[in-house]
Amino acid sequence: MQYAISLLTIFLISFYSLCSKAAITSEQEVLIITSDFTKKTYSLILKLDEKYHIIGVKTKNNLSGKVKSYPSSYLNKEIVLAKAIGIKLITLKCVNFNPADGCKILITYPFNLTLNDFDTFKSYMSLNNKKWGFYKRGKKFKTLKLYSKKFLGLLIGISKMTYN
Repeated sequence: MQYAISLLTIFLISFYSLCSKAAITSEQEVLIITSDFTKKTYSLILKLDEKYHIIGVKTKNNLSGKVKSYPSSYLNKEIVLAKAIGIKLITLKCVNFNPADGCKILITYPFNLTLNDFDTFKSYMSLNNKKWGFYKRGKKFKTLKLYSKKFLGLLIGISKMTYN
C-alpha cells in the first residue's frame, strides 16, 4: 500500500503537470500528502509563468528529497497511480483543466479491496489572489492525509481521506 501512496502522489503531480515553452517565473507548493502507514510525505509543486498560469508540475518525496517533473499529456485523462494484478487501485483525474483557472479533481481509491469497493475524493484546484490552492466545500486545504483500512493486520484499502 506504501507503493500505492507513492503512486498516488505521482498521479497527482502527473495530473497537474502542464509543461510548455513558457519561462518558469515561480513555483508554489500546493499540496502535501501524508498517511498513517508510512513516514513518507509528498509535495505537489506547481510551476507558474509570469501570469501565474500553470506551465508544469513536480512532485517531491520529502523523505528522500527526490523530485520528479511530469509532462502535460496526462491532463484531462484518468491517470492510474497504483495498479496491482491488472486492477486500477488509485486514479486521479483533473476535469476540464485550464492553466489559468484550475480544474475539478477526482481521486478514486480502494475503500475495501476484498469487496472491490472504491470511493472518490472530490475537490478542486483554483487560483485566488495569485496563490494556487486545493479547495473542498469552499475551504482551502494544503494537507491530504490517507488513513489505512486493515483486516487481520493486512492493508485492504483506504478508510478515509482528511484535509486541512
